[in-house]
Amino acid sequence: MFETFIILSLLISLLILILRNNTVNYILLLFYGVFQLVFTFFVVKSFFKNTQSSSFFLIFDSKILDRFIYADKYTIFFIIITSILFFISSFSSINKVLFMKEKNFSLYCAFLILFFVSLFGVISAQNLIVMWVFVEATTLTSGVLIYQDKTRHSLEAAWKYLFICSIGIALSFVGIVFLSLAFNTSSLSFNDLLPLSKKANPFWLELGFGFILIGFGTKAGLAPTHAWLPDAHSEAPSQVSALLSGALLNTAMLGIIRVLNILPIQVKNICRIYLLIMGIISLLVSSIYMLKSENYKRLLAYSSIENLGLISIGLSLGGIASYSSYLLIISHSLTKASLFIVSGVIKDIYHTTETKRVNNLLKFIPFAASTLALGFLSIMGFPIFLSFFSEIKLFYFLITNQKWLLLITVLFLILVILFALSKNIFNMIFAAEGKYKASELIRLKVKKLNTVNNIQIFGAFFLIALALLLGIYFPSQFKEFILSLVSSM
Repeated sequence: MFETFIILSLLISLLILILRNNTVNYILLLFYGVFQLVFTFFVVKSFFKNTQSSSFFLIFDSKILDRFIYADKYTIFFIIITSILFFISSFSSINKVLFMKEKNFSLYCAFLILFFVSLFGVISAQNLIVMWVFVEATTLTSGVLIYQDKTRHSLEAAWKYLFICSIGIALSFVGIVFLSLAFNTSSLSFNDLLPLSKKANPFWLELGFGFILIGFGTKAGLAPTHAWLPDAHSEAPSQVSALLSGALLNTAMLGIIRVLNILPIQVKNICRIYLLIMGIISLLVSSIYMLKSENYKRLLAYSSIENLGLISIGLSLGGIASYSSYLLIISHSLTKASLFIVSGVIKDIYHTTETKRVNNLLKFIPFAASTLALGFLSIMGFPIFLSFFSEIKLFYFLITNQKWLLLITVLFLILVILFALSKNIFNMIFAAEGKYKASELIRLKVKKLNTVNNIQIFGAFFLIALALLLGIYFPSQFKEFILSLVSSM
């Protein structure tokens, strides 16, 4: 089944590369978006139908891959998020039909599909080496996507991304070697390693996790190995930025989670401290840079670092704090993808990413302004949104466990980030026209452009509405499922 999925994905990508018609390629991209949604649905259905008989139920009928590709609880959790985001990103790519040359749009659609296949591989891999290979594949495929605008800055961002992430991936491979030494086994399947954890060498386990945390932490954008993220997110097409922030960072965190889960409790407690430190540093670094950033796409990128920092802190603490991290993963993925798509619409209209050159959005594009405002409220954890309940649970854990210093630190840095984001977002939405004028494209009210923009904003609004809906009503089945993820850590 997995081979069929890969083969069909490659064939559609190849067909898109051959064809040089933007409209046809967009239709093929949409078709693939629906196809992968259906495939994900059957994966999820197969898992829950058989989950009682096996915690690692094999869903892919393959003699070659059945030792490496499984669907477990983590696969299901992350693939649902990734699948939804890919469909919305594909749907929102309609603006590229107008603005991209046919050759460039063919590359864009083909590599967007290949990027998703790579993400799916990371999420469903149940072997350290297989996961590492797919993580490398995400770097190569997304590197091409980051350069799609073909400007000097996008080229610099792409090379920076490839260089830094390649170093991180190399370090993670060193960590895998150390883990292999610790377990003293040729098999690197998570199923095989878990029973051996109590007999493994603690020194090599701790050292191996340290390298993997730095390596996968680089991909996840955790400070201080985050240098690629602001440039890549700000220079990539908005739909690609949505996937980078909402999906790629998640898969890198999944790698850290999977390795953490196979460690014995004594080593795990030490390694959680390393994760906590990187989480705090991420909050600190993002708050500092957000205060002085005047580029709204870079602001969103630094906000991703902040959210991954909070997620890391929650995962490092365990219990209800880890539960809050999984809620925050959902909220951050939906909200940040939405905000990046909206930012792409704003860039298309205003032809700039400087916050001071964007004003009076509420007058010119009220639908985008409203979605941006809702996204801001969601990402900062205002009441009713899912992010609010996730952060409240984290704070509750810190208070009940009397971790006052950590609580004060986190609250202070979040308030700094709130100030930095609000002063820029509110200015973009409400400030009257001053020195900088809105693009003539707004004034001309081009019918085709308005339609394209509204389609994109509708996709972004859907994601925000989903984050709001989950905040208002979070099904008990979802809660139990996420609690099962927490209990297995």
